[in-house]
Amino acid sequence: MELLPSAETNRERKKEIRSGYMALVVSVSNKLQAKYNASDDQKDSVVSDYLDSAGEDWRAFVDGVLKDSNENNDKTVKVSFNAGDITKTCTAPTTRK
Repeated sequence: MELLPSAETNRERKKEIRSGYMALVVSVSNKLQAKYNASDDQKDSVVSDYLDSAGEDWRAFVDGVLKDSNENNDKTVKVSFNAGDITKTCTAPTTRK
């Protein structure tokens, strides 16, 4: 499975920015994986059958792009402010859950 040759665009500032639809793709993919990996009493057979039929393409997407996206989304940003004798450090997740 391939979304685009590159899911990121390079702007003038040389900062890579993800295409706007990627948040939706990651969210839906995580929900599909949750249904696929659910216990037998909560497993959705339609989802499981479909993902099984997708085969290696789906597995490669999950183990590659999706895993990298989830790791990137779970990063915490640490910011330090320094004003004279006072230093304040704040941490915040990079995305909303």
